[in-house]
Amino acid sequence: MAMEKEKLRYENYRGAIKAIYQREGLLGFYRGYAAAVIGVTVVHGCAFFIFTKLKESVRKSLPHYYKKWYVDFMIGVITSSGQFLAYPFDMIKKRMQGQGYLL
Repeated sequence: MAMEKEKLRYENYRGAIKAIYQREGLLGFYRGYAAAVIGVTVVHGCAFFIFTKLKESVRKSLPHYYKKWYVDFMIGVITSSGQFLAYPFDMIKKRMQGQGYLL
């Protein structure tokens, strides 16, 4: 509904759900799922890997800071950089959904 430009195809969510189900079946609700899974995998995979490596590095080089809350916080901020890698996948997914290319 948010991507409709000219004439509104759906009046409300109930109508949208009914029309998608009638036109595309149950799989119509999962359009873009593969791109979303790739994006989530990249984000969480990068975040887990980076967090683990940085935490390990802090433990070896600065053991007295290892259990401080602000060290975990700062490492968490750094690991959120995975979003920068995943954002293009999310944008591709949304554009393909809007153009009706994803099945």
